[in-house]
Amino acid sequence: MGIQRRHEAMLKQAHDVMAQARYREEEARRVTSHIAGALAYALREQQFTDTAIGEALGVSRNRVSDLVNIGIWPTVYGPAGLGDDFKQVANQIDDLYGPLTRPNTGWVHTLTGTSGLVAHANAIPLPDLYQEEPSGLDTTAAQFDNINTGERILVYSLERHFGKATINAETQKLERDHKGWYRIELCTGGRQPIPLTNLGITEEDLRFGRGWKHPKQRRDEDDAYRNAVAAVRRHYGIWPLANATEGFRED
Repeated sequence: MGIQRRHEAMLKQAHDVMAQARYREEEARRVTSHIAGALAYALREQQFTDTAIGEALGVSRNRVSDLVNIGIWPTVYGPAGLGDDFKQVANQIDDLYGPLTRPNTGWVHTLTGTSGLVAHANAIPLPDLYQEEPSGLDTTAAQFDNINTGERILVYSLERHFGKATINAETQKLERDHKGWYRIELCTGGRQPIPLTNLGITEEDLRFGRGWKHPKQRRDEDDAYRNAVAAVRRHYGIWPLANATEGFRED
């Protein structure tokens, strides 16, 4: 090989290695951003001040709200998009953040799914419209389990975004009342509602849909869900599952 060709080959090798190094650097930046988002979201739920959160994460308090948005909506506000590349990033996030969500004692956020499937798995009677296909009840739900006692907490709704759906006996048309709400129940052999005052939350905080009289109750179902799970996680000191890893973790 002549000197010129050898030099050209060496330059290409240097270029390729540097490209890989920059890719890894960018990947590390994305992982760090998503982990910071998950942590900021969790600490905001626990009602720490933005100053305290910023100090813990090594960022300005003015940056905390942006990180919380990444924690809640990782594929919208986070630096990593969907696809195979995101799966790889999600697994790296779980390697670092995941152990916080899997303690050896106490309460754990074990599952996030749809209300229909979570309710069905826990023998909760579903509305007639969803009995044959529980997945049709697609509002988000969560399950928390106590490793020591075997107790379980369920957060779910029996309504979709349009509220309760019934078939009019006369017209045979589907009617919707646009009133939905979330249930928070403790399972200890049977199911019983957790007193909302214990969780520092009200029934109004758990309502969603435009059918409610008071404007503050006309939130969307995702906001009502976040109110519910935040109250549970705050009261019991539970780290939330990282939204960036949901559905992507490769065990």
